[in-house]
Amino acid sequence: MTVRLRQARFNDGAAMASLEARAASHPWSENQYAESIASHQCWVLENDSQLIGLLVFTRIVDEAELFNIAIDPAFQGQGYANQLMQFLLEQNRGHAGKIFLEVRESNTAAIGLYQRCGFAVSGRRKEYYPAHNGREDALMMSYEYR
Repeated sequence: MTVRLRQARFNDGAAMASLEARAASHPWSENQYAESIASHQCWVLENDSQLIGLLVFTRIVDEAELFNIAIDPAFQGQGYANQLMQFLLEQNRGHAGKIFLEVRESNTAAIGLYQRCGFAVSGRRKEYYPAHNGREDALMMSYEYR
């Protein structure tokens, strides 16, 4: 198995949406991925020619924001999310002083990953995310380069 990281191409939008539909309760649409590929940093992990992970972020002046990260459920628990997070940190080192993100309060696996990567909770957005039974709070997290 050969896993490689590459920048997303416009025609990856459908595969990115399909991957996230398997991994998340409220996934982005193909159109949202197409818009992100056109205007943000979008990266994919491939196992041969199969997409197994994705990362979407942006950097404005000296701050970065992680918009989305997902790993195909068949490949979760193998360190790929950590690999993408380390890539995010390295891509922004020397360019951003901070990285921000929001995460569903119920997504304990992601919160644990972010904390292991050095992110800390910095706030809360009430009823930020749609949920199956109404709305769910988001935890705001940030990483500061030292």
